[in-house]
Amino acid sequence: MRLAIALVAAFYAPAALAQGGIDFAAMPKGCNWLTKLSDRPDQRETFLGKVKGKYRVKIVDARNGAAISTIDYNAEGLMVRRTWADGRWERFEPYSCFTVPGKCSYTYRNGAGDRVKIDSEVRPAGEGFTSAARPRGGAAYPVEKFTLGPFGLMTSSASANYSTKITGFTGCGPTS
Repeated sequence: MRLAIALVAAFYAPAALAQGGIDFAAMPKGCNWLTKLSDRPDQRETFLGKVKGKYRVKIVDARNGAAISTIDYNAEGLMVRRTWADGRWERFEPYSCFTVPGKCSYTYRNGAGDRVKIDSEVRPAGEGFTSAARPRGGAAYPVEKFTLGPFGLMTSSASANYSTKITGFTGCGPTS
């Protein structure tokens, strides 16, 4: 399975990084992946296809299937909105720059009334990349190192206080 993931990653990751987004056009509807997080229970993420013109991924608690959130992505596979199961929401305008190569800025907004302009920069680093971001006029967030895999998904990430890793795929074609 590792060889299959590596082969698919070698094909999809460079194209995805060129634009910074996830290649949902190549991802089969229902494709899902298990993500291990350092600070909370594992999550299962499932691609639902297009909903209201945006690509949508549903995230549930892997232990019991309880809804956590949905994330909407634009046509380029860049995150534009996250809606939590309790109704809270976050928007990234025009999109989150977290994986966009080079320098990029966006505005983060949420239902509590927060509106923050964020500047970020993504650079190659070894076999992966680093993402450095800071709110305009504020202190920098911890630098995050990440790697990309099938469909341009972030297969691992780590910062000073947090880490994630995709540990398996189901229903995704050759990566499964």
